[in-house]
Amino acid sequence: TDTGVLMVCSSLSQLRVLRLYAMAQLSPSAFTGLSALPLLEELDLCGCRVEDAAIQEFLAAAAPGTLQTLNLTWCPALTDASMLAVAAYCTQVKWLSFFGNLNITASAVEALAASPASAALRSLDIRGLTQAGKYAVDSKAVRELFPSVVDTELHH
Repeated sequence: TDTGVLMVCSSLSQLRVLRLYAMAQLSPSAFTGLSALPLLEELDLCGCRVEDAAIQEFLAAAAPGTLQTLNLTWCPALTDASMLAVAAYCTQVKWLSFFGNLNITASAVEALAASPASAALRSLDIRGLTQAGKYAVDSKAVRELFPSVVDTELHH
């Protein structure tokens, strides 16, 4: 429940891994407490109704942080703002997925590539970003933009 997620966030500040995979029943307000988890190394919100503000607040609170794995696959409310927050705050992320998000543009992808965050990235899935042009469909273009990335298909 929303209350359960908020309780976890408020009482487990030392938490390292949080997987809320496919928890579409949670409302966007369930994620407002994420900023209380600055030590997360892995956050999986695949299929959740999380919104940009919660992602931005969490990443800012955790910066520079230890987050290494961030799964934001099929989070339909996310926009460029979330990818730009990753670019601004996530210098340690090695595995990142925005797969299937429909509101993220090529400009945000290019900003991520130009940021310090891109140096650590080894796995990046941005397929299906319908607003991201060639990056959504051309793994070669992604690898050219992100030279450190070795894996562009994280979901099969």
